[in-house]
Amino acid sequence: MKIINDPSKFDSTLSPPLVLTIGNFDGLHLGHQTLLYTAKEKGGNLIALTFANHPLEVLNPTSVPKKLYSLDEKMTLFSRFDVDVALVLHFNQTIAKQTAFTFLSTLRHSIPFTHLVLGSNAVLGHDRIHGQKGFETLGKSLGFHYTEVPLLEAEGTPISSGRIRTLIHHQKQKEASTLLGRPYDLIE
Repeated sequence: MKIINDPSKFDSTLSPPLVLTIGNFDGLHLGHQTLLYTAKEKGGNLIALTFANHPLEVLNPTSVPKKLYSLDEKMTLFSRFDVDVALVLHFNQTIAKQTAFTFLSTLRHSIPFTHLVLGSNAVLGHDRIHGQKGFETLGKSLGFHYTEVPLLEAEGTPISSGRIRTLIHHQKQKEASTLLGRPYDLIE
């Protein structure tokens, strides 16, 4: 797996299709894994865009959640789930102020992705574009296909990093490990 911090450093020799997925991916839980597997099924090279810092550090600094894993641990997990390129950006005011269209078109200028795969709860841009219709419209404008992945549930509740944090806080490691798909404390 190749790790880059600047879209302009993208290896243009990677052949299409290029499949992009975007997320914080804290914990790389079963829901994230489903997203990555769905993206990988599109064929080609899988590019996972994530952030070195949590976006809330910029958007709402008083409500930043504790990380489940370090960035290095996240990269280790990405490589285990067949991510070809990890694009790790620092979320800042410039990104926060961009519309979804600007953010994706800027990315697409350097990384000519053909597919965008996001979870159904994904929200992008200052204009907070979300949902199948919003991303399909952007895809038509920018020239990519969009796939929405439904949230994965366990016991009728969506699997999320927040839910896992709560379980760990209440010392329910076994339940947290079930949602992660692996023991919580065994990241190498």
